[in-house]
Amino acid sequence: MTIFRFGLGKAIIGPDTIETWARKIIDTDATRTDYVLGLTDAGTLGNNETLSILFKNSDKIDSELWPIVFGLTSIRLKSDQINLKQACYTVEQASIEVFRETGEFIGGMGLDDSYYLADSKIYGTLKLVREEFDYLTGEYEDLGRDFLSAIK
Repeated sequence: MTIFRFGLGKAIIGPDTIETWARKIIDTDATRTDYVLGLTDAGTLGNNETLSILFKNSDKIDSELWPIVFGLTSIRLKSDQINLKQACYTVEQASIEVFRETGEFIGGMGLDDSYYLADSKIYGTLKLVREEFDYLTGEYEDLGRDFLSAIK
């Protein structure tokens, strides 16, 4: 739930993915909770209502979940489903949430600022920002792929 909440909020996961997962759970799991039933209509509910359900039933991103978020973000960027600006923002927000909740510094907190400075031609280049992004997230792509495979 936490990855869905964060992913939908940062546009690295769409409501259709959440709906597919929820339908799979309903079809295969004897335990049917109201929130999973609600998520079977995520595609028609809209992002705000779906996020509301997810917020009520998820935790904060922790030490075990952020690598999956990093991997998903990297996969989405490489497949042109999001742009570098969105990817940097997502990684930065995940890093901030992890630090706020656990005190653990995982890197990536200044990635959005690096993008802004490079895009504004104040400092650095977008190529360097992309290299920094790839360095921070590349090793987690397999976790992202595993997550996507598990929810289909």
